[in-house]
Amino acid sequence: MNSQYKIETILLELYRLRGTHSGENITETVFKVIRKYGLTNNQIEWFVLDNATSNDICVEEILKIFNINDIVKRRRLRCLGYIINLTIKAFFFRSDPNSFKEKIKRI
Repeated sequence: MNSQYKIETILLELYRLRGTHSGENITETVFKVIRKYGLTNNQIEWFVLDNATSNDICVEEILKIFNINDIVKRRRLRCLGYIINLTIKAFFFRSDPNSFKEKIKRI
């Protein structure tokens, strides 16, 4: 939030994740950004992520590293765009979600 109380979004870094998308590997990459910008536990509030289980592990690890006494469920927000995308696919292509990709290619 800026000084005029308007919400701002800032992309701090965009790293290429090498290896598997495990919670531990994601944590290591996220921690690089946190360390680079010198963020403290008072500055870490919420995480906006998709529904992958590995993201729960990442948030849990970050909370442990910074001794933040909270649970993942309260700190992890689901990405609304991702949820809407899944919902639309389920609605229009419930029998074959992969057909969406094929139909898009034909357009």
